[in-house]
Amino acid sequence: RGIKFLPNESWFLYRGLTLRLHTLGSEIALALGKIRTMDEYNNKVLSRDDFSALEKFPLNFAKSYKISNVEMKYDNAIEFCLDVLKELGCSIVGNRVTLPVKAISSLLRTVKLAKNTSRDTIVMMTDERQIAIMKFLPRLFYASFQARNKFLLILSVTQMVQMTIRNGMSASSGIAYGTLALLTASTLGNFETAAIFADTALYLQEKVPSKFSESITIYTTYSLVFVWSKPVQSSLTPLINGYMGGMRGGNSAYAIWNLIAAHVWLPFQIGKPLSEISEKCLACASQVEELKQPGQGILMKMFWQTCLNLTGQSKETIKLKGEVFDCDEVVCTSPLHEAVCNFNKLALLVFFGDYKQASKLAIRLGDTFLKTARGQCVGMIETLNRGVALYARALHTKKMKYKKHANNVRGTVKKWMVNGNPNVKHYYCFLSAEQAALDKKYEAAGSLYKEAILLSTRTGHLHNTALFNERYANFLLEEMSDKDEANYRMEEAIRFYNLWGADAKVHALQQNR
Repeated sequence: RGIKFLPNESWFLYRGLTLRLHTLGSEIALALGKIRTMDEYNNKVLSRDDFSALEKFPLNFAKSYKISNVEMKYDNAIEFCLDVLKELGCSIVGNRVTLPVKAISSLLRTVKLAKNTSRDTIVMMTDERQIAIMKFLPRLFYASFQARNKFLLILSVTQMVQMTIRNGMSASSGIAYGTLALLTASTLGNFETAAIFADTALYLQEKVPSKFSESITIYTTYSLVFVWSKPVQSSLTPLINGYMGGMRGGNSAYAIWNLIAAHVWLPFQIGKPLSEISEKCLACASQVEELKQPGQGILMKMFWQTCLNLTGQSKETIKLKGEVFDCDEVVCTSPLHEAVCNFNKLALLVFFGDYKQASKLAIRLGDTFLKTARGQCVGMIETLNRGVALYARALHTKKMKYKKHANNVRGTVKKWMVNGNPNVKHYYCFLSAEQAALDKKYEAAGSLYKEAILLSTRTGHLHNTALFNERYANFLLEEMSDKDEANYRMEEAIRFYNLWGADAKVHALQQNR
């Protein structure tokens, strides 16, 4: 309101005050999700040429948010971020032809540097220009992530870490180490080192408190890193804290990322009752809309529709269509949207037993989801679902193409388990059971099926326990001709699908008996 009381010549008479009021107005409008109001404040400042890069920085920061989070024009956001960073004196790209080589060498060099640097030796950053650059680099990282520009993503992260080590810690240093942890886990496959970097990220974030940055650091470390080296359940409470911190700090985008991870993705990964997930989706929907986060909203609705299909609250079963989300009508605006859409399509095909279509989709997709949604914990169940579909078709058709792809999936899961992922042991036992059945090692297969079921039951993975029992029943019937035991295992599958809340699946199994 103070702007209304400024005289017409305020830019000349009260330059500093006028700039501060417009900057404050822009930041408040951004926090409240009032994008048009934010634009009005921004345009009045950015249309002028008498301000320095540092003076314009808060408004450019808000504008970058609008381009990437509201308009979802990620390529445009990348170019805008690069221009702003260059104006601040930070040139990231240089020769685009050599970008891949530069990125990979920078990642390896930075990982080595970070491993050899004690966090206790990192001083406090004091230079305002460097602090501004550190605050803006996460915007470039976010846009690069959404656009699947992996090399620019790597360079934005390594630049942040190197600046932290050379020039000191800032409010963005936790984000820097958190994203380095993500790359170390997802690109280099080193979960142990990634966990060390994630711990350092949280340490640095505590040293330079900022609710805005803390929300990003918590999301990155607990949703994308620790889930690969610790039980997934241990990330739920921190992510809720990340949501609340983001809301208090004006970071509505990452507040919602934390909320969706805690209420939708992680619960789906660990097999929480579908009714609980659907209720959380309903509760989140209005807030996502109110805070103008359409990108996250689309992703949430995909999972919500999958839950509705499985619970029988949709007319469809294997098609990702219904009142909440229709894959035939919604246009995916980013590679991440497309990857998550395919994730849910595959999940429905697998859980409803259409292994023929599921295996075709699994071969076409390969590990696209893992590469696109880097670090997302549901990448584990997506990989399992591909394995289920491929082994089912391999056992049915005996074709080499299914055997090859299925064994590759099993190899991926084994690598995760060997590298210290505690969440996939039951996956590996199950896929090894399928492989043993394929190799006609029936006694070993039976033991492995039972072990996989026992492990998934102990850890509360209702959906996995149901699916493993269903597949074991099929093995007993088709390969062992043991109808009595097969009937018992199918009854167990129905019992656990019922506990999960997949009423449509229960109905389908009962109809086919």
